Amino acid sequence: KYISQIQIKERLPFNSSRKRMTSLLDFRKLNITSISGNPDNLTVHSKGAVEYILNSCDSYIDSHSCDVKKMNHKFIENINKQVDEYASKSLRCIALAY
Repeated sequence: KYISQIQIKERLPFNSSRKRMTSLLDFRKLNITSISGNPDNLTVHSKGAVEYILNSCDSYIDSHSCDVKKMNHKFIENINKQVDEYASKSLRCIALAY
């Protein structure tokens, strides 16, 4: 029901140089503030290669507390270690960001 009310304003498809796809979403029809807190109800969402997504972010949502926290070197190191562990098992990882 709600998904049909979110309008995709613009989409940049995945390509090999950007290593991600990006969409600009409009939440105005839902009459709520977008998840980013943007009063215009517009939010940019990206998914793609972990290293490219991490390079565009400065914070993350803690999976235990749901608090927004600043990314630091230790956090990024832990993520990269986990990605390397998955890659050693021939598993592929993608990251999501908004």
